[in-house]
Amino acid sequence: RTPFEISNGAAWTSVAEARRFNQRLDESSPRVKVERIGTSGAKQPLQMVSVGYPEPKPVSEAAKGSVILFNCSIHGDEPSGREGCMQLARDMSTTTNPSWIRLLKETTVLFTTINPDGWQADTRGNAAGIDINRDFLALATPEARALAKVMRDWKPDVLNDLHDFGPREFYDAQVLALWPRNRNVDPQIHALSKTMVNDYSLAQVASDGYTTSIYGQLVKDGVPFQQIAGDGQGRILRNYAGLQHITG
Repeated sequence: RTPFEISNGAAWTSVAEARRFNQRLDESSPRVKVERIGTSGAKQPLQMVSVGYPEPKPVSEAAKGSVILFNCSIHGDEPSGREGCMQLARDMSTTTNPSWIRLLKETTVLFTTINPDGWQADTRGNAAGIDINRDFLALATPEARALAKVMRDWKPDVLNDLHDFGPREFYDAQVLALWPRNRNVDPQIHALSKTMVNDYSLAQVASDGYTTSIYGQLVKDGVPFQQIAGDGQGRILRNYAGLQHITG
């Protein structure tokens, strides 16, 4: 179990605890491989966990097939994506469910957590105070460069970019999602992304009993009336991924 699970939700997993957890996962299952994809601004290793069956495919083989990428926490003060990724990687490494096994035979699943400095400091930005999620055009940070290289080399078909948010008036659904909104994203990628969000991701969440909405969309009495976030800048990972022909 993850440290978060062991604490029954009382404490988030630390960077050091996550590294130990990943190492144990790697040692306990041939389905899992942990590798270093770069170095943070404060010289911490940037780790990627890959999962496949019976073992993860090498990058050259995986890139020709099916790849799903989870970016688990680009903002250091948004912890729940990291926790979900650790649990999902663990569950994938131990499952005997035939549907999951079939998925892992065909698809390599990657998990990246590229802001350990912000994670450690509980800050949105990296050690230099830069919001990595605004750096996917300039690629000025080592963290953004590492993730851009993963996308270039592994050629993921799907990106799940995970964030946290706080409730506010007219904006209090439990789970929000959005697709690439940059106008230069290929129309088919845009359409597939909207389908994935609305017909699969949020539909599944709603079927599990949670309330859902579109990220940045204010809702009053069940009717959307304003979009306050989720712009189309290419420097944001969600939009950058769409420009790289990745469904997100």
